Amino acid sequence: MSESSPKNSKNYNAILETLYRMHRQFADLFGRLRRGPKKIAAAEERVAEFQKLCDEAVKRVIALRVVTDDKQARLEAAERNIERRHNQMMEAKNNTEYQGLKEQIAADKAACGVLEDEILESLDRIEEYKVEADRAKQDLKFAKSQLEKITAEVAEEKASLEGEIQRIKEDFRAEERKLDGEHTETYKRLFKTHQFDTLVPVDGMICQGCYTKITMEQIATLYGQRVVLCTACGRMLFLPEGHHL
Repeated sequence: MSESSPKNSKNYNAILETLYRMHRQFADLFGRLRRGPKKIAAAEERVAEFQKLCDEAVKRVIALRVVTDDKQARLEAAERNIERRHNQMMEAKNNTEYQGLKEQIAADKAACGVLEDEILESLDRIEEYKVEADRAKQDLKFAKSQLEKITAEVAEEKASLEGEIQRIKEDFRAEERKLDGEHTETYKRLFKTHQFDTLVPVDGMICQGCYTKITMEQIATLYGQRVVLCTACGRMLFLPEGHHL
């Protein structure tokens, strides 16, 4: 189906199609601008996560070191007791006192054996925790470097995107000024709500915004360069160049 516009009248479909392409361009540029802070926020979350893991790993090392040092102090105290009781045995006044000291020494040696095993086990675990802590520190360092890199990239991209937006804004405003009458009134009203989703092309007889079928009467109205809104999504329709049924 094809009809020519009235002689010397504006081709509003062509104007709306140009504005539609600009809308898509603006939507892409502003979308990329919005993604920048999200990238930084995601990188900051990773840094916070690795910082937490690093802190926890360091705390495990410190906590186990404290426990191990306490056991080491108890072992040293027990060894001093053994030495003291050995000296007391040399001065024992009778066999009963001698045997009592001997049993205490045996109990202290058994306790020392347990402590020694626990200390050795703790020392091995401390080394494992240190490896985990070192790995966590490296992960944190990398995450921070990535945050710095992403922050710099986003800042650079932001400057580029804002420059591009300013570059095309003048052409966009000039194209908007080509609208008049019911077109400009409807366009401005819808733009307040839909922004860069204000305009929608028609493919055949289908609104490409919500894929609702429109009527032949609406198609004829669009060919007549009049305003038509989709009855389903409420956006402003236009016939793209080369439209056919």
